[in-house]
Amino acid sequence: LPEPLTGKLWKLEDFETYPALLVLFRSRDFRIF
Repeated sequence: LPEPLTGKLWKLEDFETYPALLVLFRSRDFRIF
């Protein structure tokens, strides 16, 4: 999945390793869309 702010490509393993980032996606970054 492309990260909207940095353009980094995230893999499923990244979300499993950093669950806090997923929370940030759902609470903050999704507001961009």
